[in-house]
Amino acid sequence: MFFKTAQAKAVEMSPGMFRRTLGWGEAMMAARFSYVIGTGAPPHTHPHEQFTYVLSGRCRVRIGDEEQVVAAGEGYLVPGGATHSQEALEPTETVELWSPPRPEFR
Repeated sequence: MFFKTAQAKAVEMSPGMFRRTLGWGEAMMAARFSYVIGTGAPPHTHPHEQFTYVLSGRCRVRIGDEEQVVAAGEGYLVPGGATHSQEALEPTETVELWSPPRPEFR
């Protein structure tokens, strides 16, 4: 399968937070996110394992009881079922991968 980023529609997940689903298969999915300062994802869980790579900017990330600032060129892994959150400390772009795919993001 081939996917064209230019055809990926921007979906505003919450004010100032945008998702473009890049592609998916049977076992994984990828999306690109854009955040304005102060936006992000409040504490939540999902059964999917998630890897996030920060393309630009910086964000504060909490996974369970651990919190760190993650900057461009860095990433983090969230095990399925773990409570996690993210807040952009400056304009931030990320690529996120999930396994299995999240059907609500197709």
